[in-house]
Amino acid sequence: MKGNNTTGGVEEVGTYGGFRFRHPTVEDGDTIWRLVKHSPPLDLNSRYSYLILCKHFRETCVIGENDKGIVSFLSTYKPPERSDVLFIWQVAVARHQQGKGVASAMVKYLLSEEYLKEVTYLETSVTPPNRKSLALFKSIAGYLDTTIEKQEFLKGEDFGANEHPPEILLRIGPFTHAPEEVSDEGSAGLKVFKEKESEVRSYSRAFPTVFDHAHGSIIYDESNNRYIDFFAGAGTLNYGHNNPLVTEALIEYLQNDGIVHGLDKATTSKRRFIESFYSIILEPRDLDYKIQFPGPTGTNAVETALKLARMIKGTSNIIAFTNAFHGLTMGSLSITGNDFYRDESFISRNNVAFMPYDGYFGDSINTVDYLRKFLEDSSSGLDDPAAVIVETVQGEGGVNVSSIEWLRQLSELCHEFDILLIVDDIQVGNGRTGPFFSFEHAGITPDIVTLSKSIGGGLPLSLVLMKPELDIWKPGEHTGTFRGNNLAFVAATQLFNYWKTDELTREINKKSSIVRKRLETIRDRYPQLEADVRGRGLIYGLDVPHRGFCENLAKAAFDRNVIIELAGAEDNVLKFLPSLIIEEELLREGLDIIEECVEEVLKAEVLIHQTRTSGDVVL
Repeated sequence: MKGNNTTGGVEEVGTYGGFRFRHPTVEDGDTIWRLVKHSPPLDLNSRYSYLILCKHFRETCVIGENDKGIVSFLSTYKPPERSDVLFIWQVAVARHQQGKGVASAMVKYLLSEEYLKEVTYLETSVTPPNRKSLALFKSIAGYLDTTIEKQEFLKGEDFGANEHPPEILLRIGPFTHAPEEVSDEGSAGLKVFKEKESEVRSYSRAFPTVFDHAHGSIIYDESNNRYIDFFAGAGTLNYGHNNPLVTEALIEYLQNDGIVHGLDKATTSKRRFIESFYSIILEPRDLDYKIQFPGPTGTNAVETALKLARMIKGTSNIIAFTNAFHGLTMGSLSITGNDFYRDESFISRNNVAFMPYDGYFGDSINTVDYLRKFLEDSSSGLDDPAAVIVETVQGEGGVNVSSIEWLRQLSELCHEFDILLIVDDIQVGNGRTGPFFSFEHAGITPDIVTLSKSIGGGLPLSLVLMKPELDIWKPGEHTGTFRGNNLAFVAATQLFNYWKTDELTREINKKSSIVRKRLETIRDRYPQLEADVRGRGLIYGLDVPHRGFCENLAKAAFDRNVIIELAGAEDNVLKFLPSLIIEEELLREGLDIIEECVEEVLKAEVLIHQTRTSGDVVL
């Protein structure tokens, strides 16, 4: 059978980054066996198995070579009666060649074969601890501009007496056999992003359409399809898309040639922002903070807060918490818990100690007492910390909600041991939990507060708030080109008007009750989910412990025109993050669709289970 990689009976060799790809021959069998042997955690089969693969399945297998010989191997096959599926069995890459894109290049080489044109799905099984495999197949799904779903596949006990973790099935597709041939019409207009934008992009994969315009809590794509937004720009659009208060003020400001870029120079828009922030936000709450403008993003604020805390205390150690997310630049990444972001960054993790967040060990263990024990014991190995940094609700970490009492105890502990308390309010501040600051629920006053996302009304802006006595900076000691986004100052000043009364907080609490009750109804109506509902204000999470369920649920929601994202280390939490000013009718409409999707995904999973147990072909 000839394919794109054969010409006149002579097999062509594909190339990529100094590697050559071809189909294996029987003569390669022993070398492949040795390669797999030295590629844990792959299961090693007999030499005979690899010889059979090279003889009878060579056209669905690929080897990669360089000047030193065979360095990679890919084995696949087409399941019986499933002509549209290619199942990836093993992927092996020599240790010294890993991280060079060889594995994904082998898959792309194989998919270019003409005789595999009818394949529209890739399937494979992986063990959950194998994050590199998960990352590889997510990358392949991105290359194919399609989705990836997780399903249960093999249980640990299926492997008999051998200790083996369960295997999950990854299903990638549907996709076009030759992605480069996709037209520029409709959602295929994503072609330019796939070809020209870095593989690191994520939301264009999760929400595969090209968005064009938006207002309030509705987004339209370029085909004018309407989407309900339960995502709000990851918390950047608390006041909705194109809020009239913002757009009208910005148009007028620009038409009058207002200053756009000003570094940290004094401007009229900056003065109005500072005056409004003090009079509307800080003074009514009896808060006395100095304001620093560190740059456009939340991670700028976190980096600045860490630097300031270390300067003040003359020590470098920082205490962060399990499942924390504080940003992805070097300093903030060091205090971020999720190893998906940390494992491949090769950063130094010195000067950071992670402690268990509230509820990490269950309700019976007070983790503030746990931290206290470390601080009291001079032999605990914990260096004196300059600061503790905490999110009152961990958004990216899975919508983990700290209790009011836990926050109070943490604040008291920091005061007792002369440790600075930093509250990262980047995602859950700006009214997300009800009051403007999320820590208001506990009645505490942090030493330092970081703000970003919605503080700029959808435009890049971040703040560091510090108690006046902590402002030890020398002039020009911490600078940045984009510290003064005057357009964001204009937008923010207009949006502070929402906080002149407690009306918005009351509206948030009312809508919070709507979301909580509906999610609790879903939890109770579908006990097979074994779901947990967590949240505060208008950030809520539906935690479903069944692997892949929430990913399938979010995809089903997008197919039904609701945009919602996932949270948690295993993407096991559906995170509700609507605009604070979303209309109740629209909120209920979106929740109705989510519940319908829950039932839809459950039915699909029951069908898959029935298919497996009936002895039919495994999906």
